[in-house]
Amino acid sequence: MNLDILNKCTNHLRNTLSRAIDLSWELNEKDISPLLLLIALSAQTHSLGAELLRQNKITTASLSAYYKNKTKTNGTFFLPEISTAAKEIIEKAALYAHEFQHHYIGTEHLLLALLQKGDQSIQKIFLEKKTPVDVLKQQLFSIMNGMSKIHEIQTDLKQQQNPNQETASEEEISETPALDYFGVDLTSAAQTKKIDPVIGRTQELERIIHILARRTKNNPVLIGDPGVGKTAIVEGLAKKITAEDVPDVLLNKRIITLDLSLIIAGSMYRGDFESRLKQVIDEVKRHPDIILFIDEIHMLVGAGGVSGSTLDAANILKPALAKGEIRCIGATTGTEYRKHIEHDKALERRFQQVLVHEPSAKEAVAMIAGIQGSFAAFHHVQISPEVIAKAVAWSTRFIPDRFLPDKALDLIDEAAAKIYTKRKIPKTLKEFNSAVRALQKLKQEKEKAAHNEQFNLAVALKKKETALLNKINILDKKTAKLSLQPTALTTKDIAEVIARTTGIPLEQIIDTEKKSLLNLEQKIKNVIIGQDEAIKEIAGVIKRSSAGLTNEQKPLGSFIFLGPSGVGKTLLAKTLAAVVFGDKKALIRVDMSEFSEGFTVSKLLGAPAGYVGYNENIKLADQIKSRPYSVVLFDEIEKAHPDIFNVLLPVLDEGHLTDSSGRQLDFKHSLIIMTSNIGIDLLNKQAALGFTATKNQLQEKMAGVKEIILEELNDLFPQEFLNRIDHQIIFNPLTPKDLEQIVLKEFAKTAAKANQRGITLTITPPACKAIAQKSFSPKQGARQVNKTITELIENPLADLILARKIKPKDKVNITLRKNKLVLE
Repeated sequence: MNLDILNKCTNHLRNTLSRAIDLSWELNEKDISPLLLLIALSAQTHSLGAELLRQNKITTASLSAYYKNKTKTNGTFFLPEISTAAKEIIEKAALYAHEFQHHYIGTEHLLLALLQKGDQSIQKIFLEKKTPVDVLKQQLFSIMNGMSKIHEIQTDLKQQQNPNQETASEEEISETPALDYFGVDLTSAAQTKKIDPVIGRTQELERIIHILARRTKNNPVLIGDPGVGKTAIVEGLAKKITAEDVPDVLLNKRIITLDLSLIIAGSMYRGDFESRLKQVIDEVKRHPDIILFIDEIHMLVGAGGVSGSTLDAANILKPALAKGEIRCIGATTGTEYRKHIEHDKALERRFQQVLVHEPSAKEAVAMIAGIQGSFAAFHHVQISPEVIAKAVAWSTRFIPDRFLPDKALDLIDEAAAKIYTKRKIPKTLKEFNSAVRALQKLKQEKEKAAHNEQFNLAVALKKKETALLNKINILDKKTAKLSLQPTALTTKDIAEVIARTTGIPLEQIIDTEKKSLLNLEQKIKNVIIGQDEAIKEIAGVIKRSSAGLTNEQKPLGSFIFLGPSGVGKTLLAKTLAAVVFGDKKALIRVDMSEFSEGFTVSKLLGAPAGYVGYNENIKLADQIKSRPYSVVLFDEIEKAHPDIFNVLLPVLDEGHLTDSSGRQLDFKHSLIIMTSNIGIDLLNKQAALGFTATKNQLQEKMAGVKEIILEELNDLFPQEFLNRIDHQIIFNPLTPKDLEQIVLKEFAKTAAKANQRGITLTITPPACKAIAQKSFSPKQGARQVNKTITELIENPLADLILARKIKPKDKVNITLRKNKLVLE
């Protein structure tokens, strides 16, 4: 066997070959066969090849049946020879190591060679054991592809420790091979070009520089909400270092962002992860100019740790961090910091906190204006200052659960992407792109043909490649002459993205919403009959909120609706959802009769930690998250337990509610409506009188009744709860004229259905009045109207249609004759 091959064999592979020689002598075999190599390989515990065999149920014990009947040696010593087949397998293993650019030959290469060579005795074993050979091969290819880089690092490290070893020149050996593989140098020329400049954040940058300049505990950790720009600050610092726009203490420093997941990936055996991290730490210690940056630094806690062991990434880093031997910048959110790092006091004291707050709207506009050029160039659009200002303003208003500047940038990015994808690409450019893809495919085919020694095919493909290159050059010159004018991004594009992602109607986002609210009162009156005073009060509150004249930290409006049943309380809530928020579905209804016991508070807030139902979805939370612009209707509020009122206090006062898991639910863009049946008996009496009394008499009597009801309201609900509600609105009982208007509205729906069948329906005023009188019920209000119309009009009409006495194009008039409705 070639001596070079043996020199490159790992200890495990050498032990395998040695064991194969021993087996050959023990079994009186003159030649070392591929089968003996497989048996010897299976005996090499802790090697990669043996581990893969074990996973496929091929062990030394399971292979014993294939050699236990062999004749044992008689004690005469002889030196076995390697059979031709076995020699080819070992050479094939060396070839695989070369192909994967491994600087060693291991058991995995030998196993792959045994699988590929196709020895009959080995094939028989795999067939009997039902081993998925193709899957095993694929597994080996994946492992060796992933391991090639890691072994390069280990070789480089050995070379660094043995500088006299002449395997590579000093220029070819990286001084920080582990960092080069497991990290990205943000201060390198290639990375600096990709980084956007940092705008503002002067105080945060100064604080970071001061901490880095300390002798010990020189490790800043940036703490802030997701999307406020923690990572951007560090990247901006790296860009400033490259431009030498930093104090002398940071000149010529390198900021390397460490990928923890890459260090963990592929560490199959105990100690692999610790070894890799130790290599990284040692390299940083040897090079004081390196500053590590670990994004999502809370992942250090528990990373790489084994169950029952305390040796995780955080504990490995602690000593070096405390002594100031390495400098590290971390970034995490406040929640993750409290959850993972604060509990580990030893780790916490090694870092100095730098709080990164969400920028103001003005600061966010300046930040986005400073980096908008890269977005404009990428999407080939023009981004005006007006678009940036609107993106910031609208994202603040309509996306309250995220943070600036990230949420405004997302709107601009998606709107620009939408425009770019709709743009038509010139035919010449399409041909150019298609030719480039074809060239890449042709090169791959040529390389494959050359590798398989199909030289005639490779020459033919080379000619095609030359012809295609000439075509690409011609097309390149044509495309260079094309001048694609950038499309201007508009505020409407931004509004469309918000409408699509939040479900808020487009009209509610763009400036026309204020015009639509001017006739809000009339729009509601077209639906709600007989409640002009209530509508006027509600419309006034909504207009003031939309004009920005009320407290922006509170909901748009909060009301208690009181009144007899069937006068339009719930219908008004539905109408407000349709008129104000543009969608009838923008109504979140909560039945407060379900919250009559103290423990039912958990239905609103969620179960506390440790209780059944913790971390389960909360219906109200999910609804308000998906539709922050909605009407929230708390129906029959007086039936709720008193503890519920305390829960609702922050909703009414500050516009938010915090659930059991710490999520903040935003009600600042919602209308809060509560209905109650307090004083319903008094109101029903007035409703009974109201049908015969005049309007002035009804108003005088209702004034006294309202005072009594409001007194009952003050007795039942806590004063601090009532004081936070904008208006307590008492609905009037319906008058005869009100009921007649409602009859006409409901009759119009029936007439519309008949009109679809070609039948024209009309009704006389006496008939309308008769239906109103028959429908009157103090306890049901207008709810009886539909039943009366069904009974007196729809049922007889259906009979006539089915009897074919009324046909399409007929006109039917509903009139009153002898106190009875007649269809003519």
